[in-house]
Amino acid sequence: MASLYIPLSKPQLLKYYFHRISKPLHRFYSSAADKPPYEETPDPKTYIATCGSQAGAIENGKLRIPGEHNPNPDKVRDAICIMMEDDEWSTRLQTSIRNLVPLLDHNLVSSVLNRYPNRALEFFQWVEGSGFKHDRETHYKMIEILCIDHRLEDAKRILLGMSKKGIDYDEDLFVLLIHGYSKVNRKWDIVKNCVKIFSKMEELGVPRTIKSYNSMLQVIISEKKFTMAEKFFDKMLSEGVVPSKHTYTLVISGFCRSSRMETANRFFEDMKSQNYLPDIAVYNTMINGYVQAKKMEEVESLLMEMKERKMEPSLVTYNSVINGYAKVRKMEDSEKLLKEMKARNVEPNLSTYNTMINGYTVVGKMEDAQKLVVEMTGRNIEPDLLTYVTMIKGRLKIMSRI
Repeated sequence: MASLYIPLSKPQLLKYYFHRISKPLHRFYSSAADKPPYEETPDPKTYIATCGSQAGAIENGKLRIPGEHNPNPDKVRDAICIMMEDDEWSTRLQTSIRNLVPLLDHNLVSSVLNRYPNRALEFFQWVEGSGFKHDRETHYKMIEILCIDHRLEDAKRILLGMSKKGIDYDEDLFVLLIHGYSKVNRKWDIVKNCVKIFSKMEELGVPRTIKSYNSMLQVIISEKKFTMAEKFFDKMLSEGVVPSKHTYTLVISGFCRSSRMETANRFFEDMKSQNYLPDIAVYNTMINGYVQAKKMEEVESLLMEMKERKMEPSLVTYNSVINGYAKVRKMEDSEKLLKEMKARNVEPNLSTYNTMINGYTVVGKMEDAQKLVVEMTGRNIEPDLLTYVTMIKGRLKIMSRI
């Protein structure tokens, strides 16, 4: 069968032979510390190692790909990645790739971009300059790689240049870029940049659905721009975009974290009116928000609502409510909940016990606190530093009163 030959540089040849020599020696060393300091062959070099087991893998300074003139695409991809890793982006490297694959297809280009992201932009631009016409998928992959690498200006340039190539924009491309900006360092004005991208969609005639609105709300809320989040939600409604269950979950979570429980409850009730039944996570978020605000009547109401819906409270639910009662010094109610969760086969954890112990020490019930320490160890839950510090503070508090 015919074979393809890839010219290898001297560094590539040295790495190839060094790998072949050092790998068999590996088994003679008893521990990792004794092993020679050679670099393990990463994935892009896997094909070299595979070829090394076959006669004639290296012939006259060239890597041979055994088989037909059209070898396995994965092997071709790996060979390209090997060359890109070991050589600078030069005319010689470009010629080697062109000799290996005179005609590139979209699947191979996407595969190389995905496999070797460090040189992705150079490869992307080179194949385009060589006459290859990128499609929507290779653009998406390139933008995704640049966003992960926080090269957002390059990503934006690639995105906005698509129309000149006759490639239609779509919402997912812009959502990808918005998501990229949301992950960058705080030195960027994240919200401002995301709003610009979002506005660009309208300017370019790209339809904005609940997908892009949710992405924007995620950014705005994560940056604690809560007033802006309300306005953005209203803007969404005015444009006829119907909120999804995820939309409500986002805004409820944000307003609970910011202790704006009236606003959170408004969205919570609106969610139910739209026939989106809140799940356990939403109830837990609302309950925890009210706990932080020390509004236990609202907590009890939500707990009752959950039970009426046949929704079993989780460990997170119980821990939040127990913490709420402890905050307002209603330890009898905390005790009842602890008994209830055990009866429902919801096992208390370290957080449950630490919350209860702290509550008892605050009201001066050290004997009850000590009983819980004994109980938790009996359940194979080891007290941690917080447990002991809480107990010591409780003892000192009582001693100071004597």
